[in-house]
Formats: sequence, C-alpha cells, structure tokens
Amino acid sequence: MKQNTRTINSISKWCLPVAVILILASCNKSLPDATPILYPPGNNSDISIGSLINTDTTYSIFKSAAAKYQAATKVDLIAQLSDTDKIFTAFIPNNAAFRASGFPNWDVVNAFVPLTSLAAILQYSIIPGVQYLSSDVATPTISQPNVQLPTLVNIGVLPSPAPPVKVQLSTFLSKTSNFFL
Repeated sequence: MKQNTRTINSISKWCLPVAVILILASCNKSLPDATPILYPPGNNSDISIGSLINTDTTYSIFKSAAAKYQAATKVDLIAQLSDTDKIFTAFIPNNAAFRASGFPNWDVVNAFVPLTSLAAILQYSIIPGVQYLSSDVATPTISQPNVQLPTLVNIGVLPSPAPPVKVQLSTFLSKTSNFFL
C-alpha cells in the first residue's frame, strides 16, 4: 500500500508541473486581427435627405409643410435631415403620396390640415437613432413579424414615481406589397 502511495505522489509531482506548462503554452497564441465595425452603415450617397428635399421638386409639398412647421415651432426639420452627424431613418412622402391621400397641392394641405396634424405627419415619417436601408426590412412571416420602431411623434407622458416616461407613436416596417408611390 505504501508503494502505491509513493508511486501516486511521484506521478502527481511530475504531472502537475507538466500540466501547468502545457496550459501556459496553449494560452500564448496570438489573437487574430480585429475587423473594425463601421457605424452607421453608409447610404452610398453624397447628398443628404435635407438637400434632396430642398432640390427635388417631387418633395415640394413636404418642404412647404416643413417650412410651416418651422415658422410655428422654430424647429428646422430640413436642417435636422441635412445633419450628417445624426442617425435616423426617414420615410418622406413625395407629392404623389400626398395626392393619393387626397391633397392635390400645398394650398389644400395648408388650408385644411391643422398644424398639430401637419406636425404629426412630418414627425411620423422620421425614426430617430436608427438607420434602416430597404434591404434591412424583411418580408414579415410568422416567425419574423414586422419591425416596430418609435417615431418622433410624442403621444403623451406616462406619470411614474421616477422621471415620467415619454410615449412615442410607433411605425411598423414591412414589405408586404410592391405598392410604392
């Protein structure tokens, strides 16, 4: 029995240092080079959304609505859309979208749409803090439903014991048809 104990002690004296050396040697590998993550993803365009709205006449109703909103609230929405340091997704309705909604021109929008509704239309088309490209939006399925994102439309404040919680209207991104104006 004593001989077996001596053999086990002798083996453990040699195995422990060998195991430590093997562990340390295996940890001495060089790490692969890191691949940088570029954020936000590029939109492959040299023109900002604000510049596009200012120069493209197919967005003239939206531009006029943004000017009316700016005059009433002092918030320059076009300047915000021109800021290349901000991250957002914008679904800007063009003139054809306004016409399909029953507003043939800016004069009708100006005469019949109150400022609060006009502000909601403008703010609903902008999703702050995230940049989605059309390739990022999948066709919804049961396992992958529409993507829900908060817009700039503030619909109220929930009172709470801590700071109040701002509630924003959401939009749901999806590709369910080929109907685009």
